[in-house]
Amino acid sequence: MEKMSFSKSRKTLHILCFALALLMLVATVASCSNEKTPPVNTDPIDSETEPNTDEVYDPEAAPIPYLENFGGYEFRVLTRGSGMWTSDDISGDFMGSIIAQAAYNRNEALNERYNFSVVEFKADDWVSTARNTALTGGNEAYDMWSFKMNDMPSLAQEGFVYDLNEVSCMNIDASYYDQSLRYQGTFANHLFFLTGDLLYQDDLATECVAFNAAMFEGLNLKSAYNMDMYELVDAGKWTLATYTELAKMATVDKNGDGTMDNTDYWGFCYEPADILTLNIAANNSLLQKDADDIFILNQTEKQINDLQKIMAFLNSGYAVAANWEDSVFNKNIQFTEICAVMDLATFDDEGLNFGVVPMPKIDETQTNYRSFISTYGSNCITICTSVQGEDLNKVASIIDLLSYESKQSVSPKLNEYIFGAYVLQHAEDVRMLEVAFNNRAYELCYLWSTGGLYSSMISVCEAKGEGLAGVFESCEGAVAASVARKLERLQNLA
Repeated sequence: MEKMSFSKSRKTLHILCFALALLMLVATVASCSNEKTPPVNTDPIDSETEPNTDEVYDPEAAPIPYLENFGGYEFRVLTRGSGMWTSDDISGDFMGSIIAQAAYNRNEALNERYNFSVVEFKADDWVSTARNTALTGGNEAYDMWSFKMNDMPSLAQEGFVYDLNEVSCMNIDASYYDQSLRYQGTFANHLFFLTGDLLYQDDLATECVAFNAAMFEGLNLKSAYNMDMYELVDAGKWTLATYTELAKMATVDKNGDGTMDNTDYWGFCYEPADILTLNIAANNSLLQKDADDIFILNQTEKQINDLQKIMAFLNSGYAVAANWEDSVFNKNIQFTEICAVMDLATFDDEGLNFGVVPMPKIDETQTNYRSFISTYGSNCITICTSVQGEDLNKVASIIDLLSYESKQSVSPKLNEYIFGAYVLQHAEDVRMLEVAFNNRAYELCYLWSTGGLYSSMISVCEAKGEGLAGVFESCEGAVAASVARKLERLQNLA
């Protein structure tokens, strides 16, 4: 498989980035829950990352009350361990520094134009810190929390964050907010969290299949269908059955001792949560919504049949559960890995010859490829109820401004990182990753911790499929009870 012509220049970039990283290290000292995040660099390294301060505000946005001057307002954001505007969770890659620099330039430009500052705080125990500061109030309170999405429903039901549908100065219809998540994230028409151009974690947490290109060629896996991996995707033949056949061919007892271990070849290495990833890829969801935006168990014959096929695949003998210390994909003995986009940078740093394809269809009758976004990996936008009075208008307007400017200056750099030459090695990988991004979804039962569905599926996977038939029946009452409790808490808040 021939690499793109830019692959040689990437080595030069990595040398340059090492020098740049040393310079930037001084300015990017890790912060904790009560320390301000220092600027990445006080001298912009790329003028293209600066927002155009001569342009008027986004024409699609609603009128912003404090557009002229925010009076030096300090916009305080609390994030979990890895922050929103630092490069901590981009594997230390050169492009991570570029994204952090673009965000810093954005903040500086908005500060100069509108007279507000952005201050980020981090906490490893973010939920406890959030609760404590919300109850204490005063100068210790925050304007926005940016945590894992599945952290937010419980905090919302305790009354700690606003229903964004009720925040008049926030234009949630704008294109710089992810409208797909807006629908998935609502419950009973309440919207407590969003994502969009302001954040990048949901993009980095989008899951795909990485494959070892050297193994594909060395084991002559093309002989199975007379197509390479990309051609299988284009022909609509990249299915669970195809995946099973290729995994079978790639599972080889290298030394012939009759025992498969972490020195042999494997089709892929999975973790129990992959049952949900593959179920989403099969165009299913464990929960769906009724006409009142209430979660109900999605107990369809198709979904149950698909889950049985997925469990048969995971227990086919051509895959190994991730019970070794680490995945063996980076040891050149594992053909495929279900992974998040952020993991691709690690594979590249380790010098692997890998390619990327979307998650497989359940069969050829499925129209589109579909990808799962790890809720655990996705931070979100919220507004804390400790923000009161006119400050609420200011905070909502600041989030709008930051989101709009991020769409103009930060997101292009992020897209360059994800779809560019910094990580992806082959020309076709860019197109394959675009396919993966075209149809993405969260799993509602994980997003909202409903009825033990998530843990039940993990248990079934760990039990090698035993009990799958009874999961939906056993969880039906639990889902209904969980939904009822959520509704009661929201009614009490009102």
